[in-house]
Amino acid sequence: MNKYGSNGSDAIGKEAEKSFYNLAESKGWTIIKAEKEQDRKEHWDYALRKGNKSYLIEVKGLKRLNSKVRQDDKLICIELMGVSGWPGWLYGQATHIAFLMKEGFIFVERKALIKLIESLIDVDSPWIPTVPKKEPHIIYRRSQWGKRDKIVYITKDELTSISHKIWEA
Repeated sequence: MNKYGSNGSDAIGKEAEKSFYNLAESKGWTIIKAEKEQDRKEHWDYALRKGNKSYLIEVKGLKRLNSKVRQDDKLICIELMGVSGWPGWLYGQATHIAFLMKEGFIFVERKALIKLIESLIDVDSPWIPTVPKKEPHIIYRRSQWGKRDKIVYITKDELTSISHKIWEA
Protein backbone atom coordinates (compact mmCIF):
# COMPACT_ATOMS: atom_id res chain seq x y z
CA MET A 1 0.00 0.00 0.00
CA ASN A 2 1.26 3.49 -0.75
CA LYS A 3 1.08 6.50 1.56
CA TYR A 4 -2.15 7.64 -0.09
CA GLY A 5 -4.20 4.73 1.22
CA SER A 6 -6.19 2.22 -0.73
CA ASN A 7 -9.74 1.66 -1.85
CA GLY A 8 -9.01 -2.02 -2.46
CA SER A 9 -7.18 -1.50 -5.75
CA ASP A 10 -3.87 -2.60 -4.20
CA ALA A 11 -5.40 -5.96 -3.25
CA ILE A 12 -6.91 -6.29 -6.74
CA GLY A 13 -3.50 -5.63 -8.29
CA LYS A 14 -1.71 -8.10 -6.01
CA GLU A 15 -4.26 -10.80 -6.84
CA ALA A 16 -3.75 -10.18 -10.58
CA GLU A 17 0.03 -10.39 -10.11
CA LYS A 18 -0.33 -13.68 -8.23
CA SER A 19 -2.58 -15.11 -10.96
CA PHE A 20 -0.12 -13.98 -13.63
CA TYR A 21 2.82 -15.53 -11.78
CA ASN A 22 1.02 -18.87 -11.43
CA LEU A 23 -0.01 -18.85 -15.09
CA ALA A 24 3.51 -17.96 -16.29
CA GLU A 25 4.99 -20.68 -14.12
CA SER A 26 2.52 -23.25 -15.51
CA LYS A 27 3.65 -22.26 -19.03
CA GLY A 28 7.29 -22.97 -18.21
CA TRP A 29 8.63 -19.43 -17.93
CA THR A 30 11.46 -18.58 -15.55
CA ILE A 31 10.12 -15.71 -13.44
CA ILE A 32 11.99 -13.06 -11.49
CA LYS A 33 9.94 -10.71 -9.34
CA ALA A 34 10.95 -7.06 -9.47
CA GLU A 35 12.53 -5.55 -6.39
CA LYS A 36 10.36 -2.96 -4.66
CA GLU A 37 12.28 -0.03 -6.20
CA GLN A 38 12.15 -1.59 -9.69
CA ASP A 39 8.40 -2.03 -9.36
CA ARG A 40 7.89 1.51 -8.09
CA LYS A 41 10.33 3.46 -10.27
CA GLU A 42 10.87 1.29 -13.36
CA HIS A 43 7.26 0.06 -13.50
CA TRP A 44 7.66 -3.66 -14.09
CA ASP A 45 6.51 -6.57 -11.95
CA TYR A 46 8.17 -9.64 -13.47
CA ALA A 47 11.06 -10.52 -15.74
CA LEU A 48 10.14 -13.58 -17.83
CA ARG A 49 12.67 -15.80 -19.57
CA LYS A 50 12.27 -18.88 -21.73
CA GLY A 51 14.83 -19.99 -24.29
CA ASN A 52 16.04 -16.91 -26.17
CA LYS A 53 12.98 -14.84 -25.21
CA SER A 54 12.93 -12.37 -22.32
CA TYR A 55 10.41 -9.73 -21.32
CA LEU A 56 9.77 -7.23 -18.54
CA ILE A 57 6.07 -7.40 -17.70
CA GLU A 58 3.87 -4.89 -15.89
CA VAL A 59 0.70 -6.64 -14.70
CA LYS A 60 -2.61 -4.77 -14.51
CA GLY A 61 -5.72 -6.14 -12.82
CA LEU A 62 -9.33 -5.45 -13.68
CA LYS A 63 -10.32 -1.97 -12.56
CA ARG A 64 -13.41 -0.51 -10.99
CA LEU A 65 -14.65 2.67 -12.62
CA ASN A 66 -15.59 3.88 -9.17
CA SER A 67 -15.55 2.45 -5.68
CA LYS A 68 -19.21 1.48 -5.79
CA VAL A 69 -19.15 -0.82 -8.84
CA ARG A 70 -17.67 -4.20 -9.66
CA GLN A 71 -14.47 -4.64 -11.57
CA ASP A 72 -14.98 -4.43 -15.30
CA ASP A 73 -12.97 -4.59 -18.51
CA LYS A 74 -15.01 -2.26 -20.73
CA LEU A 75 -12.75 0.72 -20.05
CA ILE A 76 -9.01 0.31 -19.50
CA CYS A 77 -7.17 2.67 -17.16
CA ILE A 78 -3.82 3.96 -18.41
CA GLU A 79 -1.50 5.79 -16.00
CA LEU A 80 0.26 8.76 -17.59
CA MET A 81 1.61 10.13 -14.29
CA GLY A 82 1.90 8.30 -10.98
CA VAL A 83 0.58 9.44 -7.62
CA SER A 84 3.91 11.01 -6.68
CA GLY A 85 4.07 13.08 -9.88
CA TRP A 86 6.65 10.89 -11.64
CA PRO A 87 6.00 9.35 -15.06
CA GLY A 88 3.35 6.65 -14.86
CA TRP A 89 3.71 3.01 -15.81
CA LEU A 90 2.96 3.80 -19.47
CA TYR A 91 6.41 5.41 -19.60
CA GLY A 92 8.21 2.79 -17.50
CA GLN A 93 10.72 0.16 -18.54
CA ALA A 94 8.39 -2.80 -19.08
CA THR A 95 8.53 -4.29 -22.55
CA HIS A 96 4.93 -5.50 -22.27
CA ILE A 97 1.83 -4.81 -20.22
CA ALA A 98 -0.33 -7.79 -19.26
CA PHE A 99 -3.91 -6.64 -18.68
CA LEU A 100 -6.21 -9.02 -16.84
CA MET A 101 -9.51 -9.28 -18.68
CA LYS A 102 -12.46 -11.57 -18.21
CA GLU A 103 -11.01 -14.01 -20.78
CA GLY A 104 -7.45 -13.94 -19.41
CA PHE A 105 -4.33 -11.80 -19.72
CA ILE A 106 -4.02 -9.69 -22.85
CA PHE A 107 -0.46 -8.68 -23.75
CA VAL A 108 0.46 -5.44 -25.45
CA GLU A 109 3.84 -4.00 -26.22
CA ARG A 110 4.27 -0.91 -24.06
CA LYS A 111 5.69 1.15 -26.95
CA ALA A 112 2.71 0.20 -29.16
CA LEU A 113 0.42 1.29 -26.32
CA ILE A 114 2.18 4.66 -26.16
CA LYS A 115 1.62 5.11 -29.91
CA LEU A 116 -2.04 4.18 -29.53
CA ILE A 117 -2.58 6.57 -26.61
CA GLU A 118 -0.82 9.41 -28.39
CA SER A 119 -2.93 8.79 -31.51
CA LEU A 120 -6.14 8.99 -29.45
CA ILE A 121 -5.41 11.96 -27.19
CA ASP A 122 -3.05 14.85 -26.71
CA VAL A 123 -1.25 13.73 -23.54
CA ASP A 124 -0.47 17.38 -22.75
CA SER A 125 -4.12 18.45 -22.99
CA PRO A 126 -5.86 19.85 -19.92
CA TRP A 127 -7.03 17.34 -17.36
CA ILE A 128 -10.20 17.34 -15.32
CA PRO A 129 -10.73 16.16 -11.76
CA THR A 130 -11.92 12.60 -11.40
CA VAL A 131 -15.68 12.34 -11.74
CA PRO A 132 -18.05 9.45 -10.93
CA LYS A 133 -18.78 8.60 -14.58
CA LYS A 134 -15.61 7.92 -16.56
CA GLU A 135 -15.39 8.48 -20.31
CA PRO A 136 -12.68 7.37 -22.73
CA HIS A 137 -10.03 9.77 -24.06
CA ILE A 138 -10.30 12.31 -21.24
CA ILE A 139 -7.34 12.88 -18.94
CA TYR A 140 -8.40 12.71 -15.31
CA ARG A 141 -6.36 13.82 -12.35
CA ARG A 142 -7.05 12.30 -8.99
CA SER A 143 -6.01 15.09 -6.65
CA GLN A 144 -7.76 13.87 -3.53
CA TRP A 145 -5.50 13.04 -0.57
CA GLY A 146 -2.53 14.68 -2.27
CA LYS A 147 -2.41 12.33 -5.26
CA ARG A 148 -0.89 13.80 -8.40
CA ASP A 149 -1.64 11.07 -10.90
CA LYS A 150 -3.04 11.57 -14.37
CA ILE A 151 -4.98 8.76 -15.96
CA VAL A 152 -6.88 8.21 -19.16
CA TYR A 153 -9.31 5.48 -20.14
CA ILE A 154 -9.46 3.69 -23.46
CA THR A 155 -11.92 1.06 -24.60
CA LYS A 156 -11.23 -2.64 -24.52
CA ASP A 157 -11.63 -2.75 -28.30
CA GLU A 158 -8.92 -0.11 -28.70
CA LEU A 159 -6.59 -2.11 -26.46
CA THR A 160 -7.25 -5.43 -28.18
CA SER A 161 -6.53 -3.81 -31.55
CA ILE A 162 -2.83 -3.79 -30.58
CA SER A 163 -2.68 -6.96 -28.49
CA HIS A 164 -0.68 -9.87 -29.76
CA LYS A 165 -1.31 -12.64 -27.26
CA ILE A 166 -3.90 -13.85 -24.79
CA TRP A 167 -3.19 -16.21 -21.91
CA GLU A 168 -6.49 -17.74 -20.93
CA ALA A 169 -6.97 -17.69 -17.16
